[in-house]
Amino acid sequence: GQISHASAEAQGRAGEALRHVCHGCWNGSFDTALGMQQNNGDAADLSNRALQALSALSREVARAGSRQELLTLSAECLRQAGIRSYFVELEGDSVRLFADSGEAESLARVERILGQPLSALGLRTHTFPVIHEAASRRRPATCDDLSASFANLLGHLSNRDRIALRREVGPGPSLALPVETGDDLIGVLLVWPASTAGAADMDGMLPFLEIVAAQLGPAWNRLDGAPSPEPRRGGAPRATPAALRRLVTGTGLRTALQPIERLLDSVTLGYEALCRVDPSSGPPQSPDRLFDDASACGLELELDAACLRTAVKSAGGTAPATLFLNITLPTLQQRGSADTLARLVEEAGVPTNNIVLEVSERFPVGNVARLRRIVADLRAKGFRIAIDDAGAGHASMLVIAEVRPDFIKIDRDLIHGIQSSASRRALVVSMLSFGTHINARVIAEGIETPADLRTLIDLGVQFGQGNVLSRPVIVGAAVEGAVLVEPAWFAARQVESFPAAVDPEQPARVRGVADPAASVEAQESLPHALSSAALALQAEHDPQRILSVIADQLQRVVPVDDLSIYAADHVNHRFVPAYATGRQAEEIMEDVFSMSVGVTGWAFASGAPQNLGNAGAHPAAAAVPNTPFEHESLLLIPLVAGDHKLGMLNCRRMGLNRFSDEDFEAATLFGHTAAAAWHNAQLYEELERRAMTDNLTGLFNSRWLHEAGDREIADARRRR
Repeated sequence: GQISHASAEAQGRAGEALRHVCHGCWNGSFDTALGMQQNNGDAADLSNRALQALSALSREVARAGSRQELLTLSAECLRQAGIRSYFVELEGDSVRLFADSGEAESLARVERILGQPLSALGLRTHTFPVIHEAASRRRPATCDDLSASFANLLGHLSNRDRIALRREVGPGPSLALPVETGDDLIGVLLVWPASTAGAADMDGMLPFLEIVAAQLGPAWNRLDGAPSPEPRRGGAPRATPAALRRLVTGTGLRTALQPIERLLDSVTLGYEALCRVDPSSGPPQSPDRLFDDASACGLELELDAACLRTAVKSAGGTAPATLFLNITLPTLQQRGSADTLARLVEEAGVPTNNIVLEVSERFPVGNVARLRRIVADLRAKGFRIAIDDAGAGHASMLVIAEVRPDFIKIDRDLIHGIQSSASRRALVVSMLSFGTHINARVIAEGIETPADLRTLIDLGVQFGQGNVLSRPVIVGAAVEGAVLVEPAWFAARQVESFPAAVDPEQPARVRGVADPAASVEAQESLPHALSSAALALQAEHDPQRILSVIADQLQRVVPVDDLSIYAADHVNHRFVPAYATGRQAEEIMEDVFSMSVGVTGWAFASGAPQNLGNAGAHPAAAAVPNTPFEHESLLLIPLVAGDHKLGMLNCRRMGLNRFSDEDFEAATLFGHTAAAAWHNAQLYEELERRAMTDNLTGLFNSRWLHEAGDREIADARRRR
């Protein structure tokens, strides 16, 4: 019964294992391990006892009331066969080891030998090659020495510690078996012999082990309270054309609205309109099934138009938030679709520049050139464009690159579990970088857990929607998949709109309003400040002191609220804060981030100084963690000396368009001066290091010894 829940491939392996058991095909080493030596060649008796043991385990597993009890039952069964075991739970590419009470003490001793708990090591599947192979191939995998895998977790273990690990874990080989339920991989059962006597032939135990693994998956999921898979609806009756026409022409279609929020401060910037069916109009259907039925009846265009009309009418109480409308390609490809859509939203009293059309992924894009032409017509009417479900379906990167949408909405399947998947995090970071270069904002869809939300914020994702932020809401009457609210619910929210995008190729250089804090009397002339900076830097070789001098002299000419300098760590592809002033200096100095993130990364990649009058409106905008979202102006100055890109100089003033062209030019000149002095200081440090160390070994040389010795002796004499 448990095995029937496994995948077809796992069923096949388990079925073959059962046939081995029934026919008594155990080799000698397995008989010895089980303590079931054949008596007078009575293989049938041996098979019966093996089946009884497995049957007993199956009954107990079905009655297990907790995961710990489940581990105890399976581990006890394996221990009777002379086998030790861990259950390895997989979540994305993260690994967590579980052990029953018998093995928990041994696992604690392993952690004492390693000097830290396994949970602190951030274990991944690739940490244990045998686990990685079993998980990636969905096949049993073997490892010659499990203790070596533990020893390799830390590179500094002594030979004594390695011997202790080998004594604790055992010297024999290990076997990893995938634990599945349906098509889902739950984890890996990691087993190894309890003694060298049982290590002769682990493969001989494989049939028995596969049956145990086949029972673990469904039970592990059940005890976590995981939901059962939804029943298939393939046999459900389709909606008739008459029923669909009544739905399209009547009032059965409803619109639920799900907020799209700025993740940092939970301000609502938009609402996505979601099509729902009024229960009184017939049996509720999911939107996907509804459109499938309409497509089969040739009524998809009519249904899409009806959904659009209903959605636009619902936008009355959502201003000033931006309204996101889903629209299919066939609707867009209709003649005069841009004019039709413009009339529709204008009749509802909604300006077109407050509408974003989400191109649905239900259909592949056969003619990208035609889609570009359609998008151009829509933009001419004031609409903005979003590509929905990027990373899945038909929303290919080629379509995104050619259409150059204003918004990229990352597919919910890519977001789910991102906190435990390095590959998904890497894809999201690449989309952030991609969106920055094509001037598109990135929105994460389907954020369902606080852990995923925190991960997205750490990666630099600025906007998102999902149930962990706010569930879809509806006014009037309740429908499936939406929370019923009063109209006052919208008015009570803190709402803004997505501002128009900033063209990164032509940064704002608006002459700013004079800053009250920047009085004329407090400012020095630019030549005088540059001269003072040059004199101060002539004999300075300390990089930190150079940055301090530059920051001090620059603020005499261009007063700022905050100033920060980032060093470019090209090896790890990240920015490391080197200097900061202002009220957010502490937060800035703690914020190490990727070179692909934020307007700082965008300006660094472009290599050209930038004056952003509204930094928060830029598609690449990313906030410093633990700081509030505020309207701000930024000067972004790449620090470049020759062919060396050293870092970034960022100047900030609160408010919009606060830096003038003169401020921008002055900061740029100081940036050139700072880059040259900083690079010289780095070269001086490098020459000093080479003079004091051996080129081959990197160890300190005799010159260092003489200089250090003189200093230490002089210090000892002074202190007596």
